Amino acid sequence: MNKQVNLFIDTSQDSCNLAIFNNLKVIKKVSCLTNNNLTDIVVEKIAKLIKGFKIKNVYITTGPGSFTGERVSCLIAKSWMIIRKTNIYLIDSLTFQLKDLNGISIIDAKSNRTYVCVYKNTKCLVNPKIVLNSELSKIKTKYRNLKIYENYNKINVFDNLMSLLNVFKKASKISDITPTYLKAAIYDKKN
Repeated sequence: MNKQVNLFIDTSQDSCNLAIFNNLKVIKKVSCLTNNNLTDIVVEKIAKLIKGFKIKNVYITTGPGSFTGERVSCLIAKSWMIIRKTNIYLIDSLTFQLKDLNGISIIDAKSNRTYVCVYKNTKCLVNPKIVLNSELSKIKTKYRNLKIYENYNKINVFDNLMSLLNVFKKASKISDITPTYLKAAIYDKKN
């Protein structure tokens, strides 16, 4: 009989991070750079990772980050929710970057802009948003006593997963599973 476990999917940044876990312990994990071929590799990697296991819950990061990565993880989660009746749990990438929910979380948004959120002692002081880099300097100055976490550098994704399990939010319906887009789409911009 297959052992019941949880599946974690993080495809919001430059790498694909997947894990099988249970009882606050990672059983199997895989991380790989996507090199712009995420769609080609993620399903194959998940299939290999979950072989011999029965997935009880799926945990995903929803971005902000890679446009394709955000959509891929959400599409996989929606499919599992519909087809397999699996529980889905969500967290945005900025909050996920803060293992102890204490610091300034930054992800490069390109074009002189940055995604940012700020937590102090588990309290959210600045909700995830996109700012111009000049505004980011003001945020860093205002919260200068907080550690800065940037672009998933020097974090252990799987340690963060175990630390933040209680912060993920359960999706109650399919429409809850949406990418965290903080940028307007190109066609949404007014001339």
